[in-house]
Amino acid sequence: ATVGLHLKRQGVTVRHQSPTSTQIEAMVQLYQLGLPLPIVGQRLGFDAATVHRHLRVRGVRLRDTHGR
Repeated sequence: ATVGLHLKRQGVTVRHQSPTSTQIEAMVQLYQLGLPLPIVGQRLGFDAATVHRHLRVRGVRLRDTHGR
């Protein structure tokens, strides 16, 4: 994620990479600890929609927008 930010600041266009199985597992763990989707994504270098999609594929029960 850090390298990507540096490249972006320099104006380099990079292809988006799909998360690895290790990153998806980290998404699941962080989300289950109570972190919201945008924060999980930010920590791992993905947007909230990507995190949401991979959590659904994994069968993770998603909280509503109020964290319930």
